[in-house]
Amino acid sequence: MRGRIVFLGLIFVVGLLASGSRSHASDLEQCELTTADQQQRYGACDRVQRNSSSSPRDRARALFQLGRLMQMKPEGFYQAASAWDAAIAADPTYVAAGYDAIKLLQPALAANTGDTELLVMIGRAYASVGLPERALDSFNEALKVDPNHVRALFESGQVFEMAGDFSKAAEAYRRAGENYDPSFVSEGGIGIEHPYLAAARSYDHLGETGKALALITNVIDHFPSLSARPYVFEQRASYNETLGLIDEAIADLTSALRYALPELRMPLLFKRALLYQKGGKRQEAERDFSSALGNGDRRTILRMQVYLRNHGYNEVKINGLADPDLMKLISVCLATTECGAGLGRPI
Repeated sequence: MRGRIVFLGLIFVVGLLASGSRSHASDLEQCELTTADQQQRYGACDRVQRNSSSSPRDRARALFQLGRLMQMKPEGFYQAASAWDAAIAADPTYVAAGYDAIKLLQPALAANTGDTELLVMIGRAYASVGLPERALDSFNEALKVDPNHVRALFESGQVFEMAGDFSKAAEAYRRAGENYDPSFVSEGGIGIEHPYLAAARSYDHLGETGKALALITNVIDHFPSLSARPYVFEQRASYNETLGLIDEAIADLTSALRYALPELRMPLLFKRALLYQKGGKRQEAERDFSSALGNGDRRTILRMQVYLRNHGYNEVKINGLADPDLMKLISVCLATTECGAGLGRPI
């Protein structure tokens, strides 16, 4: 009887999941059905774009249709443009929104040549359809009106970065960061990360890790709401490691672990274990590897076992189990520079 109840329970859960999937799919179909009632389409599109489980492409498709619906309304111009801008942000590869935004915004800009928000919107649209030069022209026009326009500078940095010009990208991001307000959200409901974080990545790519470290430290010191995000400390840890500041990098990963969700702790533990190993703190490294493997999935453990086997530890069992024998071999591996240095790399 118990087995039957469990079986029926599983059917019920699977049914709920399938129902949710069908509901999402039917909402998207309704959203894109041009012959359907406009109010019903609007509701369906809105549900898809608000659904946290929607893929970036589905959100972009829904926002694209919302823009078209808003365009039909009196005074719906800015709402449509904002919806398409949000669609581009959700999935920059969804070019349909970009082309429609360009068509809508071009005549508006002809009548309002100095509107910085419109210039940034159309610049993003140009970038999304693969026209980076026209995108930069639009951002530059916005910057002529407002030289400190944060989003125009940030989006310029994005275009430069995509083109591989990290020097110009870093400078644009840095200038954007000087006037960044974390509470700012555009008319399309789009926020951006602190530009100093993007600038830091560009400087690091250029080999100017000292500048990267200074910028990200500024964010951590002056923006508490942003510094509580694990990836910020993880990013700074990588810069500290590059500069040979191992203790500082370990401290950053410890801070990242403090804020990380349970499912995100494992890779951070591996990274910290490697830093402990690099700093000669073998016991701490073993402890972190043990904690990570204790919470790791079977695939992660298998990768670790294969790594050890490939480095000559033929006695390791390839079974996906984090048993005491595996921990003994990890301890032996950590005692050698060649093996220990790459122990967490394949994870």
